[in-house]
Amino acid sequence: MSKHLLFFIIALGISKALWAQSVSLHLETKTDSTIHRTALKFNSFEEAEGLLKSKLDSLKQTGYPFLSEERKITNNALFVSLDLNQKIDSLIINIEEKHAPLLPKDLRLKNNQANIAYSEADNFLETIVYNMKNEGSSFGKTSLTNIKVTGKAVIEADLWIQTGLQRTIDKIHIKGYSALSKTYIARFSNLKTGDIFIESDIQNKTEQLNTIAFINLKKPTEVLFKKDSTELFIYLEKVNSNSFDGFLGFASTDENDLQLNGYLNMVLLNNLDFGERLNIQYKNDGTGQQRFEGHLRLPFLFKSPLSLEAGLRLFRRDSSFSNASQLLNLNYQIDKNISLEGGVEFTKSTNLEGELASSSEITGFNSTFYGLGFNYYNLKSRQGFNEDTFLHLKAALGQRKTGETSEQYKFTLSGQHQFALNTRNQLYVNLNGEILISDTFFNNELFRFGGVNSIRGFVENSLFANRYAVLQTEYRYVLDSNIFVNTVLDLGYYENNIQNINENLLGYGIGLGLKSKAGLFRLILANSISDNQPTSLSSSKVHISFTSFF
Repeated sequence: MSKHLLFFIIALGISKALWAQSVSLHLETKTDSTIHRTALKFNSFEEAEGLLKSKLDSLKQTGYPFLSEERKITNNALFVSLDLNQKIDSLIINIEEKHAPLLPKDLRLKNNQANIAYSEADNFLETIVYNMKNEGSSFGKTSLTNIKVTGKAVIEADLWIQTGLQRTIDKIHIKGYSALSKTYIARFSNLKTGDIFIESDIQNKTEQLNTIAFINLKKPTEVLFKKDSTELFIYLEKVNSNSFDGFLGFASTDENDLQLNGYLNMVLLNNLDFGERLNIQYKNDGTGQQRFEGHLRLPFLFKSPLSLEAGLRLFRRDSSFSNASQLLNLNYQIDKNISLEGGVEFTKSTNLEGELASSSEITGFNSTFYGLGFNYYNLKSRQGFNEDTFLHLKAALGQRKTGETSEQYKFTLSGQHQFALNTRNQLYVNLNGEILISDTFFNNELFRFGGVNSIRGFVENSLFANRYAVLQTEYRYVLDSNIFVNTVLDLGYYENNIQNINENLLGYGIGLGLKSKAGLFRLILANSISDNQPTSLSSSKVHISFTSFF
């Protein structure tokens, strides 16, 4: 027994040693009138066989389907003789009329026949398989049958197609975050049970779920094919998406005293796994003006595309007046990016000075506005310094009641976008504008703007207008993944018909953004110029803000 084992080991070692030696491939190719000979060296027979197979497949595809070969193998050499035989240039394919929808779009038929270059045969068949998959036939098959030579360099064949069972999406399983409403899956990925299963679309559609701020797609969607059903498995995880945004502003008063102002914006998102959003804002500009806003959004009521939005807005200016507004909107989601809205806004303004002490510029009133709006949102990943893209348009018709009734119109425009010029250079653009059309105006109904969230370099809410437009721009240079520097260049225009003001505005400055695990810290130094106010170093404003997610 031991002798046999020893003999086996020695034989195995010799064979491995011989196998490890270089191998040569001698290839002889015969055409009608010439013979080409080629010799190549390889480390093993497997490498030689691999190259030979690749060459044979290439020759068959380019027009030599009838080539023949002879092989001879020695210890360290592979001898192959190829006879290419007749070259085929054209392929005539007989096609049943019922298969016409599956053919390439640019293919022309004549008498249910197609004439193509033989070298395009594989692409022709691959296109048919692709088209079958796009119609839900995931396991469709096709081939050419009854192949025969009909002329010099021409062969003819019949097209055979087996479409198989057309598959639909029968079940969608959510793994990892099963508490998420399936309505979100349907609305944001456009995947619904009963839809035709198109393999090429599945991953693209599920990738759209990453645009939902409070979920993350853990891995590619998997598909389970059963005999008579198709099931999708989508792997998600919940992401904490609450945010806090706040800033402090520093400015000099006319008496050269330091003036502080502040702002906070808190968003509570999806804490009840319903996709609900509660937004709370508070602003104190340091000059007696205070603003509070609260907005609640309840999405996809009763699994429909309808969402309900309710809001409360309070504004008080020292002891002059206070405004209280209630808003109610119904939002219709067209797709993951676009929605339409319709709503109503009630406002009550109270003159705190009393009618005898007040001027004609401040008058208590009640107003009601009915409006229609358009929204476009394209949410971006939080990685890097990405900014969401959005556009909001709204028009409203209303009435203001004091001792008499006045017809009024409101128009609102807001939007932003970030242009990524390259990995280090970015251009951020934000546009805001509002118009109030009325026969007369009161100071306590005018729009108030100015400051870090509108036109920088101006005191918070220091500008009053019945119409205004502000364009914020920043050129950002990314130093690394956690820090950028930026310019500030803001352009604005506003009208105040009470004070007969038509004025151009300019805000300019520099800034810094620093990202850490805690959030995004921003520092902006800005100054301002207007038609009636030259620039002054003492009027510079410092804005400090911090945004964190929890």
